[in-house]
Amino acid sequence: MIFEFALEPEVLSKPESIRYFLEQFDVHKGRLIAEFPKHWSSLVYKMWARQLKPVERKRYGILLESLSDKILASDADRPYVSADWLENAETVQDSNRNPFRAIVATTNPRSHSAVLVADDVDEATPLWHVKRQDKIERKPAEFARVATPLIQISKHILLIDPYFDPCDPTFQSSLRAMLTPLAKRSSTPARIELHCVIHPRSSATFWSDCKTDLPGLIPTGIIVSVIRWTLTPGGERFHRRYVLTERGGLAFEGGLDRGADGQTTDVYILEATLRTERWKEYQSDSTSFARDADGPVKIVGTRRMW
Repeated sequence: MIFEFALEPEVLSKPESIRYFLEQFDVHKGRLIAEFPKHWSSLVYKMWARQLKPVERKRYGILLESLSDKILASDADRPYVSADWLENAETVQDSNRNPFRAIVATTNPRSHSAVLVADDVDEATPLWHVKRQDKIERKPAEFARVATPLIQISKHILLIDPYFDPCDPTFQSSLRAMLTPLAKRSSTPARIELHCVIHPRSSATFWSDCKTDLPGLIPTGIIVSVIRWTLTPGGERFHRRYVLTERGGLAFEGGLDRGADGQTTDVYILEATLRTERWKEYQSDSTSFARDADGPVKIVGTRRMW
């Protein structure tokens, strides 16, 4: 779905490569650039300073600044210890601690199976090609696996499931799994919200159940706002299940609760324009639904991670 690629700075040395690769990385494309090493952007600038004319450096520098939305922050499990970028990337790949989807480089001198030569890359290239829709098991670990890259790069995170029940273990286990990666972030998201709807099976004690049952699922220091909505005449149907952020969106056909053994759900990456439209429906000024006057309620996490 959404994968992380190591991109050798030298790949961006030619105008045609710059244009192609800067266009091919984005959440809705299913590809993010690994910040490898932590000073990856400075390596690109230094390379451009050596090879490009001043006018070109300025033009591409603006593009590189816009690339920040497509970069996944540096991971401590990926040490950078030698002067050769490609050797470092191959060492990380072979360690199996946190491998990349693939390594995109100018050459592949050691014929490494995970290295893609930039000049040969196109949509049909194995490892470069990514599915933007897929079928996954309805298990918390699978929800977390698919959603984590998006959650890790986002400041505003909305989890949306109309039938969320704070007392239901199937929802609890999924929420716990999807929020766990937040404990490893260097900065806390500005906003995390859980959205659902009032429906005939909604418990009369919903809000008190949230306060009782949810804190232990949320990492310490993380705050989740629970928001409930009611339907409006002529408004949208509150049925879809999403993970929406300011950077992208994922849709889950079968819900965010854990399913029975053998059950699957379709999941797909939202195109940028559709994500924008759906995002608006769950904001405070939404006209698609009406907010429950008794909410929202902020839940402060108490779950110790280590």
